[in-house]
Amino acid sequence: MPSTSTRPRKARSTTADSKTESGSITSSPRQKDSGTPQNILLFLIAFRALNALCVRTFFQPDEFFQSLEPAWQIAFGGDSGAWITWEWRHHLRSSIHPYIFAAVYYVSNLVSGYLSISPLHRANLLLAAPKLTQALFAAVGDFYTWKLAGKVYGNSSYEAWGALALTVLSPWQWFCSTRTLSNCLETSLTVVALYLWPWGWPSELSYPQRASSRNDSTRNKPSTQRSIVLGISTLLDRIYYGSWTFPPFKFLYFNIAQSLAIFYGRNDWHYYLSQGYPLLLMTTLPFSLIGLFQAMFAKQRSLTSQQNSIKCRLAVVCTFMPAVLSLVSHKEVRFIYPLLPALIILASQPAVKFFLPPISSRSRSNGSRRFLLIFLSLVNIYIAYYTTSSHASGVLNVMDYFRTQYVSHYLGDTPPRLGYPAGLSSFSSSSSSSVMPTVMTIGFLMPCHSTPWRSHLIFPRIHAWALSCEPPVNLNSTEKSTYLDEADLFYEDPATFLQKNMQGELRHFPSKPAYQLNSNQLTHHRPSSNTSQDPTMPHHHLWPDYLAFFAQLEPTLRTSLHSSPYAECYRTWNTAWHDDWRRKGDIVVWCLDQTIQREWREHTQLLNQAGWQRHMQQRERQFDKIIDGFRKEAARGSSFFGTLSGVRGSFGLGSSFLPASWSWSSSPSSSSSSSYLPTTWPFSHSPPTSRRWYQVSWSWSWPSLSALQRNARRWQLTWSWPWSWVGRRKHTRWPEWMTESPWVPDWDALVKKSKSRGKSERMLWS
Repeated sequence: MPSTSTRPRKARSTTADSKTESGSITSSPRQKDSGTPQNILLFLIAFRALNALCVRTFFQPDEFFQSLEPAWQIAFGGDSGAWITWEWRHHLRSSIHPYIFAAVYYVSNLVSGYLSISPLHRANLLLAAPKLTQALFAAVGDFYTWKLAGKVYGNSSYEAWGALALTVLSPWQWFCSTRTLSNCLETSLTVVALYLWPWGWPSELSYPQRASSRNDSTRNKPSTQRSIVLGISTLLDRIYYGSWTFPPFKFLYFNIAQSLAIFYGRNDWHYYLSQGYPLLLMTTLPFSLIGLFQAMFAKQRSLTSQQNSIKCRLAVVCTFMPAVLSLVSHKEVRFIYPLLPALIILASQPAVKFFLPPISSRSRSNGSRRFLLIFLSLVNIYIAYYTTSSHASGVLNVMDYFRTQYVSHYLGDTPPRLGYPAGLSSFSSSSSSSVMPTVMTIGFLMPCHSTPWRSHLIFPRIHAWALSCEPPVNLNSTEKSTYLDEADLFYEDPATFLQKNMQGELRHFPSKPAYQLNSNQLTHHRPSSNTSQDPTMPHHHLWPDYLAFFAQLEPTLRTSLHSSPYAECYRTWNTAWHDDWRRKGDIVVWCLDQTIQREWREHTQLLNQAGWQRHMQQRERQFDKIIDGFRKEAARGSSFFGTLSGVRGSFGLGSSFLPASWSWSSSPSSSSSSSYLPTTWPFSHSPPTSRRWYQVSWSWSWPSLSALQRNARRWQLTWSWPWSWVGRRKHTRWPEWMTESPWVPDWDALVKKSKSRGKSERMLWS
């Protein structure tokens, strides 16, 4: 009895002591632990901010047209020049996402106005602000990926840190997480929701007393939050669209009932398995597949039942969602992007199990795994760098070029306000300035949505038009089968399209850009903004100051516009390859300003000359290496012949074996190897005479094969081979299957050419 009564008391005292220690003695470690997540979050924010500023490539049009363009319209008004696509006109999209960036635009514009920065710096600020905002969302997603991995494998476990390392080194995360796509924000919100999800609710259902112990406010808290979010979403849609609407219903109706999604592409049923997962995971794919299998079929004894349950549910979701989305014909890898954090968490345990022993130990037996880890990390870094700095970078570079041209040539003394309407009233604001601010016009002869729009053009007086690709809305199946959008009509016959749809056709072109025209000519040169067009109406575009297109179209436009004043004034790298043949090659810009054309030609000539000089220098270095190799071979050959001369008595060789003009030392007292070299040999480093080798003059040089062939008859050699070639070489009798076979045409001529080449080479190197 005494023994049994003391054990509970000891346990209670231990518990109390632990509580006391946790509250006082161990307060500093706990503060250190609580500071660790904050440091990780700050690191991730800085890392993703750098990530966002390093992304200089184009991925999907929705990055701009489904977020930044409507946000620009909300922030700066309906006449600000934003391109509003058909989805927004038919109420298919929720306005919550654009409203976030609209607030960012509004605040950034206020800050730039308060600081009175230059127009170009103001444009750069409006470009960077949405990126940095999305970088914050991406950092939160990475942070909660680490937190969710800690909930699955244990806080501060190797698997949790492995999940953090995988998400930081993920090429897809570097490529996509900081883009202003709605899928990127969905990914961050999904992993936060998974971390906050009550994973223990199935076990609580088996204990009614535990479930009933919750108060009503706790049980009703999720429903209250959902009601608030739904109410805010409905109110924002009402403000944006001007009527009560529910975009999810419209989205399902247009994309499923009318099958408009097929208009933008059809994919195989196995797309998410064969392309989606490999693109998302890259080098992590094998570990993710192993983690999926282990989570569903192999329970881990080192984990609790709840942790195994979480892993199993994550694996089921990662398998079930792609299967459901595969039922839709139109597929994109970004549709399964919200599953990436769960896949990384499942992959962390196999990856840690495979790579942790090589890292923690210095055994040579694990050297191959360490090398594999370094190799995979370098592959991830290279893929991330190439996809964010090189591939499809030209479409953003050309927008930078247009902004620079606008500031250089079109902007007057009084810079326009960025929120000012882009209509005709923009001219009146600066009529009193010494330099008239004019409208810059650009035409994009590209597939639809190949470049960003107002979010990168920025300035309201940059008027541009592009080929549209409106889907066949409210058309029957017969009309849909024969429907061609404007971009399809153009690429079907570019010359005919320009003849029919350009004002002035292919005969009347503007002679000068707008900033070189006077006020009377400027009124007739003023374009109209046609960013939202009716696909059923014919499009009549004005000939702009600048034409932008892919290099694939350059030969066609050179033929069609050969009589026009357009000429190349800018070219930028875009892609080394592309799956769309219309988007292959560089991006080329033609303009009307002859001064810019001349400057670009001179710039191109300088680049070509510099490239040619580098090429010739490289060839000279290669030729010098070849000559050095020949000299080394000749030096080795001289040593060989000197050795033969020293022992010529043993082999019965006379001095006539070597050239008579080379005198040899026959001093018996000389025992060095240099005594076997000729006294006039140019590469002899230790001649027996008092003269140095570099003081010896000789008339020998390296002849060229072409000079030898031209002067073969007049070539005079000071010596000849000690044997006669006549009758020495055995005549080669070629088999009949070679000389008479139809697969070897003109065999005799080939043999004759080979013999003549061999004679020339022997004469040269003799």
